[in-house]
Amino acid sequence: MYPRLIVLGALHLTFIIWYLGSSGVISQWPITTLWSMLLLLYLCKEIVLPSSFKPAIVLIKDDWIFLAFIFFVGGRIISDFLFKGDQIDYNGASLFEFNANVLYLMVMYYLLGRFCFDYALKNMRVITIGFSILFACVMLNIDHGLGRIKMDFLDERKMGLYLILGDIFSLVAIAAFCSVKRNDAKVAISLFSLVALFYLNSRASLYVSLLVYVSYFSFIKLTNVIKYGFFFLATLLLILFIYGDSAIESNERMFFGFGNAGEDLSLAGRNEMMDLGLDHILSNVIFGNYGGVIQDVGVIGAYIHNAMSYWQQFGLFAFVIFVYLTLSNFISLFKLALSNRDVFSRVDCQFVILGGFFSVLMVVFARSYAWYLVWLFIGYSASVRELLYSAARIRSSQ
Repeated sequence: MYPRLIVLGALHLTFIIWYLGSSGVISQWPITTLWSMLLLLYLCKEIVLPSSFKPAIVLIKDDWIFLAFIFFVGGRIISDFLFKGDQIDYNGASLFEFNANVLYLMVMYYLLGRFCFDYALKNMRVITIGFSILFACVMLNIDHGLGRIKMDFLDERKMGLYLILGDIFSLVAIAAFCSVKRNDAKVAISLFSLVALFYLNSRASLYVSLLVYVSYFSFIKLTNVIKYGFFFLATLLLILFIYGDSAIESNERMFFGFGNAGEDLSLAGRNEMMDLGLDHILSNVIFGNYGGVIQDVGVIGAYIHNAMSYWQQFGLFAFVIFVYLTLSNFISLFKLALSNRDVFSRVDCQFVILGGFFSVLMVVFARSYAWYLVWLFIGYSASVRELLYSAARIRSSQ
C-alpha cells in the first residue's frame, strides 16, 4: 500500500498540485518533501524490519555505480560552492541551490523506481484511474483561445512548467498503456494521451510519445498493426476534423515540424545553447565547465538541452556513467524481448522498453541533466533486470 501512495505522490499528485498550486486554486504544498519523506521511511522499514517472506533490501551493481555517480556530482557541487562561492544568475537564482535540488531529486526518483514503482505499475486499477484523473485535469483547464492548457496565471519565470507537466503526464500514460492487456484499451489510452499532450504544449513529450506508441504497434503482429493502426489514424483524423483548424491557428508551435524551422524561436535558442555548451566541453574535456552558463549568459538554464549537459556541467566521468546507467539495462532487456516475445508481454518489461525508449529519446534530443524523471526509469530498469536474471539463475541452478 505504502509504495503505491509514494508513486501517486511523486507523479500524479505532483502534477495536480504543481498546476493547481501555481494557478492559486489550492495551496502549493511541499509535495516533493512529503512523498520523499514517506519513501525514506518506507526504505528504512524494509531494511530494519524486512518481511518474513521478503529479504531485506540488497544493493546491486547498479546501486553502487549510482552511489559513485552521486558522490562525484555532489562533491563537484559542494566543492565549487566552498572554494569559489555561490553563483547567482540575473533572475536571482542560486546555482548551488538549483543543482543541490536537482541532485536531491535524482536520488529520490532513482529510489522510487528501484524500490517502489513496481508495486504501483502492476496494479492496473491504480494506474488507469490515476491516468484518468490527470487527463480530466488537463481537459478541464484548456484555454481554447490559445489551444493549450491555461498558463496565463504564471509569471514569466514559471512558464516552463508545461514541460515537466507534459513529461510527468507522458510517463503516467505509458505506465497505464503498459498496465492494460487489451490492445483496444491501449489504443484508447494512447489517443487520449496524445490529445492531452497537445494541449499541455510540450512538443518533445508529444512527438516522442507518438513514436513510442507507433513503435509498440509495429512490434506486435502485422494484422494487429493494420487493425489498430487504422483505428488510431481514423480517430486522430476525426479529432483534427473537429478541432484541427482552430488548434493549428491558435497553437502553431506544436506543428513546427511541418513549417519553417527557421522561424522557431525555441529551436533557435536551443541551437545557441548547444553551440555554447560544446565550447564549454571543448575548453575542458575532462572536468567540464561547471556554472559556465552563468558566467557567459547570466542564466542557469542556458545549458545544453540533452544528455551532453552532464558533460558540460560535471565532466566526462559523470557523462559516461549516466550513459551507462541509462542504456545498459534498457539494451539488455530489449534484446531479451526480441529473442522472447513472452518477455515483452510482461508489464514490467514492457514499461522498461517503452518507458526507456521515451526516456532515452528525451535525453538525446530534448532534456538536460536537470530532467530528474529519467532516474525513475534508470532505477526501475535496474530492478526489473535484477529480478529477471535472478529468476534465470535460480532456474539454471535447479
